[in-house]
Amino acid sequence: MWQKAGLILLLTLNVLKPSFPHALLSAGPILTRLPHSEWHSQVKRLQAALEACPDDLDVATEFWDAISGEHGYDVRDGKKAIDTFQACALKSDDGLAKLVAAFRKLADDFGEFPRASLFDPPLENLLRSIARQTKHELSDDAVWILGFLDTDPETSNSAAT
Repeated sequence: MWQKAGLILLLTLNVLKPSFPHALLSAGPILTRLPHSEWHSQVKRLQAALEACPDDLDVATEFWDAISGEHGYDVRDGKKAIDTFQACALKSDDGLAKLVAAFRKLADDFGEFPRASLFDPPLENLLRSIARQTKHELSDDAVWILGFLDTDPETSNSAAT
């Protein structure tokens, strides 16, 4: 009886989904992890490059991608987002956009939202300044981050008032 049921199921899958095995193969790229030692070496190399030039957006982006888990281990968090993109954010709008994107991705993936304790006064002042410029392309993003900073029960820098 079980053999008959199995055969019926197999025939049903083949009739309804003739490409079933192929659909698994074409579902998208298969993520491959580097061995831990290779991934760790890559992250350390990028971290050293970022420490040498903290406002280099390309290096910061490459470092963030390396710690995102695509080819290694996902070790992202809010502190690492600040450490990675703060100097870039203070230097250019593109850097600030990357910082915002990092926090939005952390919120989507892990439910981790910006915390006031992570933001130094210069970065918070920049966000407040941009939030006041309603025509600035990052104004809504600055308001989004500040909404969490202003309601953080732990602490609030509130350096710019």
